[in-house]
Amino acid sequence: MKLLNIKLQNFQGVRSAEFDFGGKSASIYGDNATGKTTVFNAFTWLLFDKASTGAKNFSPKTEGTHDLDYVAEALIETDDGAQVDLRKVFHEVYKKKRGSQTKEFSGHTTEYYIDGVPTTATEFTSKVNSLVGTEEQMKMLTMPDYFPQTLGWQDRRKILLEVCGDVSDEDVIENTPELRDAGFSKILLMPGDSGRSYTVEEFRKIMAEQKKRLNSQLESIPERIDEAEKAIPDYGDETEETLAEKRKTATQELKEAQALARSDTDDGTVAIYSKISNLNYQLIEARNQHTDAEAQKNEAVNHQIAESRSRVQAIQAKSDELKRAIQSKKIDIETMERQREMLLESYKEVAKHKWDDSQAVCPTCHRPFDPEQAEEMKAEFNRSRSEKLTDINRRGQECSADKIAALQAEIDSMAQQIADLTEQYASETENGVSLREKLTAPVPFETTDEYKAITAKIAELKQEAESWESSQHSVLAEKEEAVREKQAALDALTEIEAKMKMAATQAKRIEELKEKQTGYAQAYDETEFKIHLCEVFTKAKVQMLDKRINSRFRTLRFRLFDEQINGGIKDCCEVLIPSSDGTLVPYATANNAAKINAGLEIIHTLASAWNIWIPVMVDNAEAVTHLTEYPDMQIIRLVVSEKDKKLRMELDEAA
Repeated sequence: MKLLNIKLQNFQGVRSAEFDFGGKSASIYGDNATGKTTVFNAFTWLLFDKASTGAKNFSPKTEGTHDLDYVAEALIETDDGAQVDLRKVFHEVYKKKRGSQTKEFSGHTTEYYIDGVPTTATEFTSKVNSLVGTEEQMKMLTMPDYFPQTLGWQDRRKILLEVCGDVSDEDVIENTPELRDAGFSKILLMPGDSGRSYTVEEFRKIMAEQKKRLNSQLESIPERIDEAEKAIPDYGDETEETLAEKRKTATQELKEAQALARSDTDDGTVAIYSKISNLNYQLIEARNQHTDAEAQKNEAVNHQIAESRSRVQAIQAKSDELKRAIQSKKIDIETMERQREMLLESYKEVAKHKWDDSQAVCPTCHRPFDPEQAEEMKAEFNRSRSEKLTDINRRGQECSADKIAALQAEIDSMAQQIADLTEQYASETENGVSLREKLTAPVPFETTDEYKAITAKIAELKQEAESWESSQHSVLAEKEEAVREKQAALDALTEIEAKMKMAATQAKRIEELKEKQTGYAQAYDETEFKIHLCEVFTKAKVQMLDKRINSRFRTLRFRLFDEQINGGIKDCCEVLIPSSDGTLVPYATANNAAKINAGLEIIHTLASAWNIWIPVMVDNAEAVTHLTEYPDMQIIRLVVSEKDKKLRMELDEAA
């Protein structure tokens, strides 16, 4: 499309301006603050409601003006030669509120026109999109700095791949002998029968994590082998055969010593301790019977005490219930009294208002109403006043003095009940004290003759047992020492056997660790090889993408990958501009002229790919001594010119 004409009216300080380009490239000259950028803003606002910088919340209004039409209009020639007139009008909206004679500001609105016909915002946007693509495409094709600077690198990369064509993983593998020969496509397959494959980046992350894990395992194995070797105990020159023979002999000797200790040591204390046990049981039975007999003496009194305690609790619960009820009714009385006072005040306020004939006057022209209208107003006033008084009386019934007095009477009655209950509580409490005084103290079982007789017999039997044990002590000690010696000998053999088993276990563990070490080392080498294949793939894809994308641009180049310190590759998308000595400079550090020409080259490539040609306005074009020319692009330069106090346009001679 070509821009034939653009008009501005009251647009951001430009009261009226018109530029007739006739579809040709041109230059607009003007001193600072004369409106060059405003022309650019008007064009972008007309197309996609944004300033030329892409800033949001843009307003075409001129500061300090009100109730005007702020207009941007453009006559466009489409690729098939048809002409389309697009016009947008932004203005303030004023409305009269109900009962007011003056209008008040209520917001803004925008009107849309296509070829002079009013249309909706949706239809207008649809028409613009049909001419110049989506809003994002419009920004990229009208703002030289939008694609290389404003757009995020991920979006830049995505658009380049869409325009220039991506390289499939299979193409990279098939065109890289090392990858093809290694069967890299099969290596990327996910486990199972799904037939799905990991992306190279996913697979590289999996392998990197696996390599890290394998390395950690390899580093830990020597230490684990060393620990296992240190854990092998020393058990001398014993073999399994000699140890088994010695153990058999030691076991037999222990059994013989134990049998000898049992056979000649008939412990006479067994019968004595059996009698003591029976007497202890009799003592327990006698104590229980004595306790039951003592408790029986106070059974009746304890029953009376329990009943008294129950009555005290019932009296207390009833008193607490009445106190809560009194508190609730007092709150109700306070609420009713406040309500009654408010209603009385409301009644007085309504009652004091009387009809005044001066009210029958028109509030606008201040003329008295006709007598008939005045009578209707008076009747309506009296009816309303009567209804209000009746309503107040009705609500007053809910908080009348009688109802308040009735509640107070209930409170007084409850207070008397509480007083009666207080007397009952005191009486019943005193009764409980009297009952507890009637309880008799139980006789301790230890003072009874039965207790003394049984304990005396137990003491006698214990003395007898001690005498027997004393006489047999030396004989038992010798036999027990012999058993302990035989047991110690057997335990020593058991300890040697345990050390032999531990040594065998640790030896087996060392062999297993060495086998794992070999397996981990092989897996580590395989993982490193697969990571190497991923790097080969990435570098091959970088070369293929660089060749494909950079072939679409005349001078610019794009860095699509950053090589990391660890050797990995990270996606990016940076515009590189050739300097005078041929070196490539990042867009962000290039001079203004180089940035503008780079932006135009990008626009030309994107426009060619999408077949969407939109006039390009270059702001601050005076900074460029040589602006790259593109015969199929309409370029409008906005040039600072101190001598031009008003905007001046010159068409390009070559156009």
